[in-house]
This record gives sequence, C-alpha cells and structure tokens, in this order.
Amino acid sequence: MREVVISVYPDTGDIDDTEWNNIERCMERLKKTLKELTGIDFKMEVEYCVNTDERVVSVEPDVVDDETAEKINGLTVRCERVEMEVTAEFSPDFNSL
Repeated sequence: MREVVISVYPDTGDIDDTEWNNIERCMERLKKTLKELTGIDFKMEVEYCVNTDERVVSVEPDVVDDETAEKINGLTVRCERVEMEVTAEFSPDFNSL
C-alpha cells in the first residue's frame, strides 16, 4: 500500500481568477489522466488556507496498492504556470489515523 499525495505549485501567494481557473483545469486534467491509468475515479479538492497562505490538495482515495502506485507516481500535469504532481511512493502511516 502507498499513500497518494498531490502537490500543487505554486503553493503560496495571491490567487487571482486566472490562477484559480488554471488550478481547476489542472485538477480536471489530472483526474481524467488518473482514471485512464488506473480505472479509479479519484476525488480531489484544492483548499486555500488564509492563515498560512498555502494551497493543499485533499485526495480520495488517499491510499492505493503498490501496482497502482507504480503507474501514477511522478505523474505531473501543467496548465500555464500551475503544476500538479502525484507522489505515491511512501507507505501510509496508519498510526497517525
């Protein structure tokens, strides 16, 4: 089993309407590519934390089997200056759940 983490870059700074549109386009492109590669309908949401000025991506499922992880680890999509990258190489820490 491997934990799925999706990073969005840039992950800090002001967000205007164009950048939010690029984030949404990237996310849709990433979901489509993940579905094609794995057959899994990943759900994800980009959240913006006003206090820390950071963007984070929540994803479900957040754990996949090793075979699926090999297919998606390192997958990157880009929409203008926004980039989203999948990491699926670390074992989940079930003790923190």
